[in-house]
Amino acid sequence: MISLRKQIPLVLIALGLFLLSGANLLYWSMHPLSISADQSVYVQSGVLLLQGKIPYLDFFDFNPPLIIYLNVVPVLVARAFALPLPLGLNMTVMVFHVFSTLFSGFLLYRYGGQCRPSVRMVEMLPLLAMYAYFTQTVIADHGQREHLFTMAFMPFFVLRGLRHAGANPAPGSSCLAGFLAGLLMSLKPQFFLIWLFSELGFLCQSAKGDRARRYLSSGKTRLSPELLALLVPPFVYALSFCFLPRQALKVFLDVALPIYSFGNNWGARSFMHMLVGEYLFAWPFYQFLTGAIVFLVLRRESIWMPPLLMICLACLFNYLSGGQAWTYRLLPFSLYSKLLLALECGIVLRFIYDHFKDSFRQATVLAAVLFLLCTSYFSYRFMADAVEEVDNAEGEVFDLKEIGYSGTNMRGELDATFFGMTENSRLGDRVLYIGSGIRPGYPAQLQCGRRPGSRYLYGYPLTMLDQAKENRPDLTARFKALEARIIAELGEDINKNKPELVFVQLCPIALILEPYHFISRYMQNYSLVGEVDGAAVYKLTGSKVDLKKYSVGQREEMVLQIICGQKTVIEVAYEKGLPVRLVEDWVERARNGMRSNLNDRTLDERGIMKLKIDELNSEIWQLHREIDKLKNGGR
Repeated sequence: MISLRKQIPLVLIALGLFLLSGANLLYWSMHPLSISADQSVYVQSGVLLLQGKIPYLDFFDFNPPLIIYLNVVPVLVARAFALPLPLGLNMTVMVFHVFSTLFSGFLLYRYGGQCRPSVRMVEMLPLLAMYAYFTQTVIADHGQREHLFTMAFMPFFVLRGLRHAGANPAPGSSCLAGFLAGLLMSLKPQFFLIWLFSELGFLCQSAKGDRARRYLSSGKTRLSPELLALLVPPFVYALSFCFLPRQALKVFLDVALPIYSFGNNWGARSFMHMLVGEYLFAWPFYQFLTGAIVFLVLRRESIWMPPLLMICLACLFNYLSGGQAWTYRLLPFSLYSKLLLALECGIVLRFIYDHFKDSFRQATVLAAVLFLLCTSYFSYRFMADAVEEVDNAEGEVFDLKEIGYSGTNMRGELDATFFGMTENSRLGDRVLYIGSGIRPGYPAQLQCGRRPGSRYLYGYPLTMLDQAKENRPDLTARFKALEARIIAELGEDINKNKPELVFVQLCPIALILEPYHFISRYMQNYSLVGEVDGAAVYKLTGSKVDLKKYSVGQREEMVLQIICGQKTVIEVAYEKGLPVRLVEDWVERARNGMRSNLNDRTLDERGIMKLKIDELNSEIWQLHREIDKLKNGGR
């Protein structure tokens, strides 16, 4: 009974952390197509990699290949559970976050007592709760590289603190924490600065004690398993570049890196805008300043205080050095500023707990119950808000059966480009979007299940080349040659892949393509459908057709003649002077719409089969019960 009573607080705390860290699982299940631009390209790259495509050669990206390799995981998860690809990513990230939170809590519980002085859970619980809470507030940047890094780094950060405080974690836990941190740290070189600054903070704090100084001088920290495991992924990753095909590596070094190096400042922002341009940017700085002031008073109370402050400084440097006010680059600074404040609150709570613990025999259980109640409340609020948001959609939902899945998604989350693709092409068709940024071509193309029409998943390189020519006039000839090469390759891909739709952004992409006569040279078989989200939409029709001449009513009349058997597709196409391919597409779309709207559950063969399977399973269960009775002598 005594040991069971001691386990009750642990169970309550673990349950609270689980609820809080996994609260948004419901949110993402109710938004199955929700994904941001960058993440959608990463997932699409993972799909292409599984198809045997070679990065940079068969599909282009500016990032080193690790993020492409990692996105194979959510693609496999989506396929295994028949989920839309965006949902596969979001669920994978959420499960990883739950694991990271519980693993961090386990390390503190298992090895905190080995430290001198011992690490108090009551002091660390606010930090763990804030960490679990933070991901529930991350929507647009969910699954970004910075987000993935913070989740992998958290258990390693906790373990390093325990090590510096005198604990001796098991090699298995140490290697796992180190390997995950090293793997995700390899996504960007600036992440290594965060680790170095955290180590500097630990050294500054632990060097104040004689025990810690003797521990450091023994050399154990340099040989600890987590540090060795930390270095394995970057080393293997560096070697993996040697196995990239020579032509792919040449594209990465000669095309991707020069364009990114000289043209990436197209979205640069001023220093003050990056600090206080919006509340998203201003609040983390206010939180950091508050935490830094309190740090001056409480800096000796926890071994994690100096490292957290140092990490905040490293994250701030990484954000400001980027020169662009993008929220995902601010994400680590925002998280660790909050963790610094949470740890300071934990220290204050520890003082209060120590004052009252002798007065109440069940103070530990009471504290654990309060923790569970608080985490349950916030979890409930996240889930209730998710349900309320969907309920308020008032029927404005998109039926996922149009893209091969069951369920719905709020229409307001989907760009007009998404509907332009679904209305003018079919599932599995190739589509090409040439724009100045990744959005809205992606995530729309990933969401609606249309295959890439070119090795260039987005037209971003053309915009950056335009900026590069302004930045380095002395290299204009080189950049012009790269621009001509990319445009020629886009044209080659159109001729080869024949995408059903081609989107060309009117400004600035159309202006960049105009001197190369791109439309007249490569798109003779495409007709202008219209404009959506600032892009001209061209459809593969076989020959040029003025589609604006044919209203919905005229199209309906032609299609009805074919469906009723009065005329054939060829006859209608010949009479109206239309390509056969175009008329066939209209007829197929009309028939799909009829099937969808005339469908009845009683006529759903799959539904009937499922019902029959359920009935058979029930009969089998009853037979097993009868067999068990006979074995037991009829009892």
